[in-house]
Amino acid sequence: MSGWSPKRLAVLEFPTLEEALKWYRSPEYAPLIKLRQKASRGRLVLVEGTA
Repeated sequence: MSGWSPKRLAVLEFPTLEEALKWYRSPEYAPLIKLRQKASRGRLVLVEGTA
């Protein structure tokens, strides 16, 4: 992502990548995605790793 300089950054932590995808694809979050996309532009970045 060369040249990417976000003005805001939100970090959410999930136990696993699968849990993060489950949340993002959930029926409860679906209407909020549409609202977020109307109100802002952004990128979703998922990072898998261990501490």
